[in-house]
Order: sequence, then C-alpha cells, then structure tokens
Amino acid sequence: AGRVCEAATSNVFIVRGDRVLTPSLDSGCLPGAMRSVIMGLAERMDLICLETPLERNDLENSDEIFLTSAIRGPVPVSRLDERAFHATPVTDSIRAAWQDEICRG
Repeated sequence: AGRVCEAATSNVFIVRGDRVLTPSLDSGCLPGAMRSVIMGLAERMDLICLETPLERNDLENSDEIFLTSAIRGPVPVSRLDERAFHATPVTDSIRAAWQDEICRG
C-alpha cells in the first residue's frame, strides 16, 4: 500500500540529484509510449535512469516530479499538496531534448 504507479493518463518520474526514477512495469504501470523515449533521453544526457518501486514519500522528498504523455511529452509538476516545486532544471532539460527529437523527427 502507498505505492505510486502512474497518474490518470501519464507515467510518473521523479528526480533526485542526478537520478531519474520511475516505477517499473512489474509494479503495474502501463508502458506509456513516452516512457521509454524519456528513459533513453535521460540516459543519453548522462542521468542515471532507474526503474524502482516508488512510495508517496519518494514524491514528497524528490527534487522534481514530472509526468509524461504522448501528446504533451514531459510536463513538470508544480505542486504536490502544500509543496511547490519552483525550479525544475532536470525536467526542463529533458523536455528540451525531447523537443529537439520531435523537431528532427
């Protein structure tokens, strides 16, 4: 109980330092189209991308949270309950790399 799997229509990623974490497929999350793209981009950016079980407290203690969907790509979460996420440099970098990939398409 208390595990995070996905959002209503998107996959969940958190950033902690130079690590990008997302729930593994065996946790029950759907293999979203954007999920593997973002994991590959993160690795090419020399970020450590890991699939791992995530708990609610992992979200609360993360540096950043972002959601991914095929339509919107990676989108930063600006607030989780009372906590605001003001700066999202890793998410912004991943989003820029994703936009570059789309433009090269």
